Amino acid sequence: MKPKSILFTLSLALGSAGVAEARTLGASNCWETGEAGPTILYQIDERLGTYAPIGEIDICDITGLAKRHRGSMYAVNAGTPFEPPATPMEPHLIRIVPDPSDPDRLTGEIVGPIGIENDPEVSHSIISDIAYSENDELYAIEYFITRIDGERRAGNALWRLNPDTGRAEHRIIQDFESRFLSIDFSHDSGALYGWDVHRGLVEIDTTTGVVRDVNEEDYFPGGLPPSSPNFRITFTPYGDLLASMFDPYVLPLSLYWIDTATGEYRTTGVSLEPISLLAIEHMDDERIPFAPGRRRPSGPPRWPDNLFLVECLPCPPCFGPAKMCDPRVNEDWDRAFINDPRSEIAISFSRAALGMTAKDGFFKAGAPVGDAETELFVVTAPLANAKREDSGAVIFFNAAGKVIARIDGETDAELLGQDMDVRGDLVAVVSTQRLLRFRGSKLVAQMPLDKALFAQRQIHVAFSDDIDGDGQPEILLGGPEATVKGLPFAGLLQVVGSKSGEVISARAGTQAGQRLGDALEWEQPVK
Repeated sequence: MKPKSILFTLSLALGSAGVAEARTLGASNCWETGEAGPTILYQIDERLGTYAPIGEIDICDITGLAKRHRGSMYAVNAGTPFEPPATPMEPHLIRIVPDPSDPDRLTGEIVGPIGIENDPEVSHSIISDIAYSENDELYAIEYFITRIDGERRAGNALWRLNPDTGRAEHRIIQDFESRFLSIDFSHDSGALYGWDVHRGLVEIDTTTGVVRDVNEEDYFPGGLPPSSPNFRITFTPYGDLLASMFDPYVLPLSLYWIDTATGEYRTTGVSLEPISLLAIEHMDDERIPFAPGRRRPSGPPRWPDNLFLVECLPCPPCFGPAKMCDPRVNEDWDRAFINDPRSEIAISFSRAALGMTAKDGFFKAGAPVGDAETELFVVTAPLANAKREDSGAVIFFNAAGKVIARIDGETDAELLGQDMDVRGDLVAVVSTQRLLRFRGSKLVAQMPLDKALFAQRQIHVAFSDDIDGDGQPEILLGGPEATVKGLPFAGLLQVVGSKSGEVISARAGTQAGQRLGDALEWEQPVK
């Protein structure tokens, strides 16, 4: 019995909104409704997955946020829109200030134009992001389209701006190989990091303009799909690199930790659906040192025992949002691969060989099953339609891509496979209606979920340690959308015995909108 471990996991998910690491400012995608509108500002707790609107800026295309050291927060608008009918407004530096009509809310005031003077051949120019260094230097990323010898070319530039007026002063980089989406300065080293659409995480020398790849591998083992156009990064007060990514066709807004030494990522388990952000920046001024042996408020971004991801292999002809891993959008996409940095296993496979069609949607999760020498893999597809509409499926297959076992959902919108966890050869999978447990590819147990709490709602699952002494790891269930004691979206956590299928322990959220259980990961207490 390990009751202290249970309490630790539950309290980790509850957290506290008052610590510094849970104060990220986000600027919304003003096009998400299909029409140009104001940019909504959100305050985000990246540990709990909660957010609240705290203001708006009456400019549509805010793409960058930057915190001036011991000063104000600033924003930048992209400039020329790629999707009419919006009225173009050249890029400006914008100061985030209290709203005069409501001091508890934020708005923006224009500081001045960026004033980049491009050649006449440049047809499009947008600012993707800005960043202040602790030496009070301001930098901006420009993406432009021009013509060279009659050929249309896309390029990238890094500019140094006047930190007070935002006016462009010096171009440090101009090339046609890079495609930076976001930049921010490390609080520890002072280095400027960027996320490149082709190369993943890079380090940029602001004096020489030299760009160093952090991701050395072609497919970024343990890394995120680099090609999403909506990828933003920011450093926290602890020196950790936080990233946000969404795709309007496929992926809800999700948060990740990124290792600046390797470019590897760790998912925070936080999804901020239905909002989408085009900019993020931490709001706190003080840099908080991390003392070894002392836990940070949200826990250090260590790599968990099982870290897995299903990605689509790069397909250059289909660049853009539709390129992402949803065959309902991109019917030509067939190849995918599973990454597991823990065991250094990476395998590519064919969707069609697994019996998947375009209408079956994307893979939600995938992992090797067993030890480092495993020949068994599992993927989940919550929108699969083999039996009923969006019934979902769990598919086990070998290294040759041959299906070993497949379990399909049984009712419409069951969404079997909406979350999964793997511990050795044990696999736990949830749908909106039931919890399934496998040993290898064999289904060994299943239990119905409480319809009043979980039916047709988001559910998360994770293995814990053995708690009831039966030699098997127990299962954690998180229902962030559960209504408990009349409190909507208060959330619920349950510990379920792996053998008994009984609920051993439960804890409910204490306030509406708390969304307890939105992220699950089992960790031992720090002694």
